[in-house]
Amino acid sequence: MKIELCIEDIQRKSKPNSDEVRMIQNVLYKKIKKKEIDGIAESIAVNGKTSMLATYFETGEFSERIHSINFKQQQLIMLDFYNSKVDIEKYGITTYDDVRNHDFIKQNACFMYRTFSDKEAIVDKFRVVFVLNESVKDYLLIGNIYTKLFRLFPSADRKCSNPNRLFFGSNRGYEEVHFSNLLNVKQFTSDIVPTKKIINKMVKTEISSEQYEIQDRKLVWQLIKENTQESIDEARAIILDKFDSEISKVYPSYTNARVILRQTIDMREFLELPKSEPFHDILEKDENPSASVIQWEDDTQIYHRFNKDSFANLDILRVVAKLLNLTGYEGSCKSIDLLLYLTGSGLDRTSESAE
Repeated sequence: MKIELCIEDIQRKSKPNSDEVRMIQNVLYKKIKKKEIDGIAESIAVNGKTSMLATYFETGEFSERIHSINFKQQQLIMLDFYNSKVDIEKYGITTYDDVRNHDFIKQNACFMYRTFSDKEAIVDKFRVVFVLNESVKDYLLIGNIYTKLFRLFPSADRKCSNPNRLFFGSNRGYEEVHFSNLLNVKQFTSDIVPTKKIINKMVKTEISSEQYEIQDRKLVWQLIKENTQESIDEARAIILDKFDSEISKVYPSYTNARVILRQTIDMREFLELPKSEPFHDILEKDENPSASVIQWEDDTQIYHRFNKDSFANLDILRVVAKLLNLTGYEGSCKSIDLLLYLTGSGLDRTSESAE
């Protein structure tokens, strides 16, 4: 079985530097290859070639070349273990042998390899490669496959779930688990059900394929309200899986982040508020539905509370602050910081306008 993916032509003996990465990003989407899994292992883990797992339909818009609206297919899954300081503090060290000897890996993975970064590290840094039993045409389903994998392996790197992510290779070789292993998409995602399509306001485009959601989990607003590191991380994984990668931005300042986040976040989809209108207030108990989402002229979505005892119009920042039970300056700052984290965004500290 030949698998379609993007692999560069250049063989490498070390991890690409920042200039090389920019060059790779500009051309890799064109380097579509069809290879058997053993050939992929050789190209990536022996010849050090960089890969991108998804392929995309051609487009005349350069900015949309690896955009979710042009997602074509993906059949390869890679799971990274980097043993960062945060991961070690939270989960302890995850060793190569621990993962290699895991029953799920033995039954479903194809091969493993140590990354370029492993060479100089004092902890294991490695990657596990899976082949799906079918080519997946829905990028949302790819995200949910990763969500299931993260449940099995919570110390794995969440960033590897992005279909357009660059995966750097290695020149240290690979270990075959079993090249004939296939991860069955239907069986592995049996607790995932389709829901109606949504409008992703963050990128102003309609997601034409069905969205999928995991059953038996808390909603994003409930996870924020719970406000533990575990619940916030789970909310972040859900959001990054649900929305396009362009939700992750680098803002020049807090002021800029505040304005953009306030005006562009689709509050109902982001927080997973009820679809009905009106609905029961999520901020305090009410006997009858007393809340709704309205939109102002500048496209800002507002959480409208019309109970006479708690009447208010709240933007996304104030809703998050109330879920965290914070007020004033602290609530304003913490809500922005949390939204930056949940969306995988950050501030450009080199910008002259950075605060």
